[in-house]
Amino acid sequence: MSEWIVPVICEVVQERKAIAGLLRETRERMKGRHIAITGMPGAGKTVLLEHLSGSAYVAGYKPPGASGSVERAKISGKSRIIASTIPGQDTYIRLGAIDRLLKSRRAVDGVIHVVNYGYSVLRETSAADILIQSHGISTIDMMRQYFMAEELKDLKATLDVLRSTIHKKKKPQWLIVAATKADLFADQLTDAAKYYSIESGNSEFVDCLRKFQGQIGSDNIIIETRPVAASLENLVWNGETVKSQLLPNARDNFILNLSKAVEDKCGV
Repeated sequence: MSEWIVPVICEVVQERKAIAGLLRETRERMKGRHIAITGMPGAGKTVLLEHLSGSAYVAGYKPPGASGSVERAKISGKSRIIASTIPGQDTYIRLGAIDRLLKSRRAVDGVIHVVNYGYSVLRETSAADILIQSHGISTIDMMRQYFMAEELKDLKATLDVLRSTIHKKKKPQWLIVAATKADLFADQLTDAAKYYSIESGNSEFVDCLRKFQGQIGSDNIIIETRPVAASLENLVWNGETVKSQLLPNARDNFILNLSKAVEDKCGV
């Protein structure tokens, strides 16, 4: 449960330069590993990847728009780990990415599955307009209920693919469920943990994870859930606003903690 708190800014990593240095050291120890980042459209996969790879820390960085392609980044130093996103949209690109990253002879070592507690960001205004005007999803509470239902469907579909892959390839060997956008629900982390945490949670989402691990066997798949934050943006929906609640230092510690968790799972 210690993951489900806003990271404390300790003296060692109080300055962002120190945090950046620790991230570089972590990246340098990662070698010869390939991971996939999955999740539904608007979950925040590409933004998370850009923070893990360090490209988001370049001056003038702006979050990307909606992406329907495979994004690939090398988290590198003297050694490397390569992460590739699998698009959330049901297209031939997504199917091709699943075949290449999860079903091929060289299946990925691990998976980061991105969720966001219903705080999905639709970069295309037209998509939001359709949900508001045609489906009557007019409030943030309604929006979150809708996206959390879609998130659950996406989890089930993803676990179906992983179940088949693990039986055939014995990979991936670990799954981290990363609840991103934690800056938007920093005051609700206890409730989010109850929803997502495989260790202590109580929800249909957690039931799916536990059933999956029971079918595969805990010796064959390690599952971990943790919150994370990347781009610190307010969320606006039909005139309502949810404000980002974290400072950059807290966000950087979330990223560092996730980076270290990936390193640990990769055994480097």
